[in-house]
Amino acid sequence: MKTSTLNLGVLLPLLFLPATVEACAANAIVAQETVDGLILKGRARLDAGDAAGAQILFDQAAQMEPGTLRTRTWVIRAWMDQGRVNDAYNAIDELAKSNKGVELDYLYGMAFATDAKRGIETGQAGPMTGEKIQDALNYLGTVAKSDAARFPDALAMLCWAAWESRNLDAGRAAAEQLERVAPQNPEGPYQVGRFALAQFQSGSSGEAPSDSAEQHWQAAKGAFERATKLLDGKSEPRARALLARVSIDTGHLHVWKKDLDAAVAQYGKGLGLDPTLANYPQMLSSLGQEKLLAALELGATDFVKHWGADNAADATLLWWLGWARLQQKQYETAETAFASSVKKFPSYTNCWFYVAVCRFSRQDQGGAVEAVKKHFELNAADLAAAIQQNPAYNLALLDSLVGFCAEKEPPRNLDAAVLSEAQALAKPDDVRYWNNAGLFYRDGGEPLGRSKDETKKKQALALFEKAYECYSNALELQPDDPSILNDTAVMLHYYLDRDLERAKELYKKANARAKELLDKGGLKPEMKTLYETALRDSGNNLKKLEAGIKTN
Repeated sequence: MKTSTLNLGVLLPLLFLPATVEACAANAIVAQETVDGLILKGRARLDAGDAAGAQILFDQAAQMEPGTLRTRTWVIRAWMDQGRVNDAYNAIDELAKSNKGVELDYLYGMAFATDAKRGIETGQAGPMTGEKIQDALNYLGTVAKSDAARFPDALAMLCWAAWESRNLDAGRAAAEQLERVAPQNPEGPYQVGRFALAQFQSGSSGEAPSDSAEQHWQAAKGAFERATKLLDGKSEPRARALLARVSIDTGHLHVWKKDLDAAVAQYGKGLGLDPTLANYPQMLSSLGQEKLLAALELGATDFVKHWGADNAADATLLWWLGWARLQQKQYETAETAFASSVKKFPSYTNCWFYVAVCRFSRQDQGGAVEAVKKHFELNAADLAAAIQQNPAYNLALLDSLVGFCAEKEPPRNLDAAVLSEAQALAKPDDVRYWNNAGLFYRDGGEPLGRSKDETKKKQALALFEKAYECYSNALELQPDDPSILNDTAVMLHYYLDRDLERAKELYKKANARAKELLDKGGLKPEMKTLYETALRDSGNNLKKLEAGIKTN
């Protein structure tokens, strides 16, 4: 056998060709491959969620091969993922004037689906949204039949459109096709599992699941397992988000079979990856309080491992963790969870009321008062709504805290006033709470009103106005109560020094009404004492008012 030898005489002249000639030759050889390569790389970026990066590559391909259907297809496709759907519609219409083929079905289908999807996600869905979804189903269905392997993202969007229109059979078929043409794409088996689970649920509406329903359950289980195998261990945010969906749906799957321990494990895994996906009330209904707590504990621990303790995406998870711990009387750790939740998401102001409940349950009345005050300061209406969730218990808790404040030496009148007003806002038809709030605001303002400091005097005046407002609300509920009539007049007479004619009429009415009730008789001892006091005080106050005396 002869050994080949290198002919340097031929090679050396080539080595010294001018650089420009060499570059031109190389460009001529690989130009066609470069366009293909740019499109391939651009599609990979598009699949990874980097539409802007994909756009750069597609634009480069279009510059190298201007005006062709294949390069224009991907330039327009990248526009859609960057919000330029209207531009995409116009460009597709223009492209359709001189071109035909599956690319146009692909572009129209993706444009309609993207437009409808964005409208739903942003809360701007309109009367045309349903038509857009149907158009997407039609166009993308054509792509699925003619060239699915070329456009796997069309299959994924076809699954979305089928899900939105509750076309389970079409969605399942598209999902299975996606898994066949892109076996390494976890979206395929996830969608198979999702549709199979929905088909199982649809077939399980009767007393006993049908045979086909059981087949759907097994298909869903296998599909979710395949998706999990493809996703486990990946750290990319998109992969984690999809694995979270797979895990939570697998949890739903196990709930249907009443395998709650398996459901807890899957829910916990999903929550740790993306706690924003969970339907917490649904999980509570499915698992019960104790199992829900177990899932939340797993999720909270895993979330910190995946994303770090400072990431705020678990604020809702922490709220529910606090609530679940509170139900199990784990007061200290419940408070920790609520405090972390509101720190990460300050709009969760009702955390402060639950912090108060936790502290009260540990006999920390002072801390409970501070937490209620914080909630009142941030959002009094939200505090009232929180109290209304369990009014019997919560109003009694606040009664106890009001007593705690009133019995202090000196009394914590302003704190008691806030607590009483919170009760009044939660139960505005209860005169007692408005009357108490008026009393405590008045008494809390008195020390400030006696001060020589003008700033404190202004603060006192604001408190007196608040007291008058509360007494007036009480009077609206019980306009003939002699005690409330007298106390409302007192605010105008001694504290606000205005509307004195109204104060005079209120005193007169209080006096007459007290006398009427006492003359009628049959009163309980405590009410008899109350009305006797109202009779005496209203008479004395009226005399002072008529004499021009404004000090009590």
